[in-house]
Amino acid sequence: MGRIGKYTMVGALFFAVFLIATIPATFVTNMVLDEKAPLKLYNVSGSVWSGKAGVMQLGDKQLQKFEWNLSALSLIFGTIKLDFSFKINKSTAVGTVGIAGFGSGAITIEDTKLDIKSDDVQSVLPIPEPLVLIGPLKVNIDEVEISEEMVPVYAQAQAQWRDSTAVIGDKQYDLGEFDLDAYSEDGKVFFTIKDLKKDDPIEAKLSSEISEDGTLLVSGLLGTRETANKQLAGFARMLLQGKQQKVVNYKGSIKEPEKILSGILTSK
Repeated sequence: MGRIGKYTMVGALFFAVFLIATIPATFVTNMVLDEKAPLKLYNVSGSVWSGKAGVMQLGDKQLQKFEWNLSALSLIFGTIKLDFSFKINKSTAVGTVGIAGFGSGAITIEDTKLDIKSDDVQSVLPIPEPLVLIGPLKVNIDEVEISEEMVPVYAQAQAQWRDSTAVIGDKQYDLGEFDLDAYSEDGKVFFTIKDLKKDDPIEAKLSSEISEDGTLLVSGLLGTRETANKQLAGFARMLLQGKQQKVVNYKGSIKEPEKILSGILTSK
């Protein structure tokens, strides 16, 4: 390629970047996000390059103060990559997300932190009523990759749940402290959940394994200790089919998240 051709290519690249930087964000949202789309943006301002939305509706979740900054370099390699931040009630999230194939491929979440306040935990964790859970939850995602089939294929993440509390009726019961770790090994993704203190009311030592095809295996121990309040222990036994402690042995699919919790509680 001659010198003129190189200059022409560089000029075309900068012109494309200029167009992206100056296109109003409202133009794209009006063109792409129709009434049937699962994602909707309201009160949009800024550009495609750097913008904000007062509200982002994602399925049944409503995010406030959603802001983004698009990476120019990633577009050259066919990836939509942006830094983001948003709020859910009093909770916050900040990080980076990338979608390969200009939005049609695998999803990568990097350097992301979620600070979930006590009262917002119930809206994040799939816990059956009438049980309500509160207590601050902090999540730190170094990197998580999700395939086009919506299966986690790589993970390095940690979460800490402190001052965890169950609300049953008008009373609150301490549950203890828990850690969650996610990591990858031999082409599989593993999650572990464990309680941190031997005298805490809830005993939870669970390990899960996710294969590339989405098969999910969960094993371990779940139940209450003698230190648990009687009402809390009774509610737990109801969920665990009359057992104070349950040996978990569950096989399912990560593609059916709505079945996982009930499957773990009823597994044999």
